[in-house]
Amino acid sequence: MSAAADGVERIVISSADEAWALLKAALEGEALPERLSLVFDGWPRFQMKVSGRDWHGTVPTRIMAPLLDVQRDLYRAYANVCYGEPNLRRLRDEDRELLELVVKVDEGSSDYEAPLHEQLTELARKAIEKMDSRSLVITILGIAVVVGGVEIGKAWIAERQEAKKVEQTVELSRQETERLRVFSEAVRQQPVLGETREDFEATQNRLLKSVKPGDEVVSKGVALRGDEVAEITQGERARAEDIDISGTFRVLANDASKGAGFRIKVSRIEDGMTFSADVPIELDSDAKRLIQKAEWSKGAVLVNLDIRASSLRGGVMNAVVIGASAVPELSG
Repeated sequence: MSAAADGVERIVISSADEAWALLKAALEGEALPERLSLVFDGWPRFQMKVSGRDWHGTVPTRIMAPLLDVQRDLYRAYANVCYGEPNLRRLRDEDRELLELVVKVDEGSSDYEAPLHEQLTELARKAIEKMDSRSLVITILGIAVVVGGVEIGKAWIAERQEAKKVEQTVELSRQETERLRVFSEAVRQQPVLGETREDFEATQNRLLKSVKPGDEVVSKGVALRGDEVAEITQGERARAEDIDISGTFRVLANDASKGAGFRIKVSRIEDGMTFSADVPIELDSDAKRLIQKAEWSKGAVLVNLDIRASSLRGGVMNAVVIGASAVPELSG
């Protein structure tokens, strides 16, 4: 740990052991600098090695989508921490550029590796604007051990083996079991980590599904044959897609009980699409007045809305109003 000229304590994390030790200390209430920055040096890294007929220094197309999901999961974690929701529409071009992964494939093998230390350092830099030092350490190190550690992924493999009652199962060491307990406490204190874990476990499942009979894979430190992989992978859960919704709306109801901002129920005129959306407290005051006027009119006044949301199985979730404008020709 070193102090910068501006009084910010700089903590460098260069290994999983250092990450777990600091995470545990933060969870147990040990003193932390009031102002700190986390810097990752050479750790964490994404790693996966596959061997088989199709994996001699090549990239079979069946693994491309899961590799892109690794990038997507990192984007979602960043958006969740920095913008309060895992909606990729919130990311700016500069965010995506800073978080872009470069996956290296070693010549003569299919050893996939991507350094993540720069991306995690950037995430920590942005998070310091949103969190106190303890929350920062717990959240960022929690994300780091999910994306770059072995314990969470290894535990997922062991859970799948147990559920499928396979003959040979992965055994977790005492240290790994203790680290999983630490992570569970981290999730209790920072629930965003549970979402990050679910995202990366789903991606791990997709990555393993790209392995076929006759292949061998090393993932999260666990070596598996293709037939063993087939036993534990599961059908993919549906994943929410980020969408933009715009149009002319009727505001049907207003719920101001959620604290900051308020929630409205809206129906789009062109197709009758009806759902609830949050109006954040930071939305422009003129836009909020237009929305309130439309609600007070009991449907007589319409309003143009721009909304960011997620879509899952045709439903609209996590909708947030980002803009509103008047409809002069239809207003009464």
